[in-house]
Amino acid sequence: MTMAYCQESNFAACFALAERLIAAYDKHPDSNDQPRYFEIKRLHSQMLREHLADILGPASRLLDTRWM
Repeated sequence: MTMAYCQESNFAACFALAERLIAAYDKHPDSNDQPRYFEIKRLHSQMLREHLADILGPASRLLDTRWM
């Protein structure tokens, strides 16, 4: 999964896929998949930061963006 793929594809599908992959790894960690796991966690966090306003909708204007 690359950032270019996520940008071209549906955000919700990429976000859900990342969450499923993270949950699966958390249940059954595998040292061979650890680098991929950290990359997916990084992409997941980046998607969350970039699309937080989309996720929250109108309530996003109430957020204090200094924490981001």
